[in-house]
Amino acid sequence: MKPLLLAVVVSSKLVFSSLSVAAQVSNQSTGLPVDKFVTVAGQKMHYQIAGAGKATVVFECGHGADLSSWNPIFPEVAKFAKAVSYDRAGYGSSETNTQLKSFKEIATRLHELLEKANIKPPYILVGHSLGGALIRAYAYLYPAETAGLVFVDPLTEYIADGFSKEQKLQITQSMDSTMTNAPATYVAEWEIIKNDFLNGFPEIHSFGACPDVPLVMLVAGKNRTPTWENSVRNLYENKMKALSETRIIEIGQSPHHIQRYEPSLVIENIRRVVFPDAENVLRKTLKAKGIDSCIAEYKKIKMSYPKEYMLERFLNTLGYEELKRGQIPAAIKLFALNVEAYPKSSNVYDSLGEAYMVAGNKKEATKNYEKSLALNPDNRNATKMLEKLR
Repeated sequence: MKPLLLAVVVSSKLVFSSLSVAAQVSNQSTGLPVDKFVTVAGQKMHYQIAGAGKATVVFECGHGADLSSWNPIFPEVAKFAKAVSYDRAGYGSSETNTQLKSFKEIATRLHELLEKANIKPPYILVGHSLGGALIRAYAYLYPAETAGLVFVDPLTEYIADGFSKEQKLQITQSMDSTMTNAPATYVAEWEIIKNDFLNGFPEIHSFGACPDVPLVMLVAGKNRTPTWENSVRNLYENKMKALSETRIIEIGQSPHHIQRYEPSLVIENIRRVVFPDAENVLRKTLKAKGIDSCIAEYKKIKMSYPKEYMLERFLNTLGYEELKRGQIPAAIKLFALNVEAYPKSSNVYDSLGEAYMVAGNKKEATKNYEKSLALNPDNRNATKMLEKLR
């Protein structure tokens, strides 16, 4: 079956934007772990699981795709996290369901699958195309289970902006005419998309902003229309940009299936969400639970994070934030922890010396400035501070 395209009417011209992907209905195993099944709402559903980790990466496919659409990246993600992909009802090896009525209903079925398979949260949700709307539905319904979100060129509510009722009808009728020989579940999902589109996507709009979790938005730029690209950008600007750890990445050379054309880029961005910005994690912990919990969290994540994700500046930045707030004992603890972590760095001793100087402890301030100067004889600040202390 060829890919189904959404005809978008702009200035009396037909411009085509991929709304759905080619139906890839296959019963073949992906060659990953042994195929597994659970019964959801009375129907057999197929999933695969691999890897291990504190958080679980859950992949949600686009319209018409089975779990094999994630084959280019699934094995690599399973090397650093627990990874789960599944066939929605009617795709791959899952039994057909033609009674689906909403994005939320599809999300609740995924939730039931995860529960029955005993796959525990938190989850990093990764969604392509229609899957982007579905992981938003999941995050809306189960925010406490959602630890991160990765959107791969997602369908958004803003795709409906700027069209009259007549134009929307023309677009959907064009799609309807292609459904004669389409799989039943494919048609059922299209009916959900169509009805929401005709009414301005009220259901997707209802999901609102995402939970404040690490989030990445990947936008394809090749063979796309401005209508689709702008809809993704608008979603980011209006409902995601204000979150504490979020970014948008535009890949001009990639078409809609970024996971196929730029798999390494998708893998790396999933990895960055699985291992979120340590400075941000520590700042939140410090604010919510205090300095001792922050130090404990640092030691824990340092054991599990890739080395390249742990930087000297994290504790240094937090230490100066505490110093500025007048929390001198907390600042000293953070700088001292940084000295422990980076004993060959001149800068960490310089910072600890400054904190002791503010605290009025000349002995410890002198000791740390001297150590900083010994590691870096060109450290003019340490020289200047030692002159004051003496």
